[in-house]
Amino acid sequence: SEAREVVQRRESYGGYFANRFFLNVEGKKAIEIAWLLGLHLPNDCRNVTWTDIDNDGDQDLIVLSMNVWPEKSQLLHIFKNLSNEAENKRIHWVGFDINCVSGNPIPYGLGVTIESEKMKVLRYISSWESYRVQPESIIRLALPDNTKKIKISFTTPQLKKFTFENLKLNTVNEIKIP
Repeated sequence: SEAREVVQRRESYGGYFANRFFLNVEGKKAIEIAWLLGLHLPNDCRNVTWTDIDNDGDQDLIVLSMNVWPEKSQLLHIFKNLSNEAENKRIHWVGFDINCVSGNPIPYGLGVTIESEKMKVLRYISSWESYRVQPESIIRLALPDNTKKIKISFTTPQLKKFTFENLKLNTVNEIKIP
């Protein structure tokens, strides 16, 4: 096939296609903004994850690129979120560093429900969020204006439920689940 011949010649099959990054616009549409953010790398980037590297409440992006031509290489790209959204707009956020009391890894499939007066968000800890990337145990979430209280609940794959209240805003709360 054509793809096999291109790879055998050690050429990139999709080398003319830069990476794409989509911005969710009010849950109604997505627009491609990789060029605006400098994320339009021509490299093969299948390993993508996000975390708040500098604890400012904004998610930063981490990408591992792999090249096979003209020579084999792997590069780690860290894109710091420079939007200053959390600081400038005085947006509140909350973070959770989730660990098991036993020291065992967090079980995949763990349901996480985060609730405040104005919102309810459901997330899952999974191993399939990105190709060859394991998610970390830290969750960060921007909060609606005037948020005063946060409650977080965990539901294990065995349907056991654990709830934590009276959590601090604008910081990372350490959570130990049984």
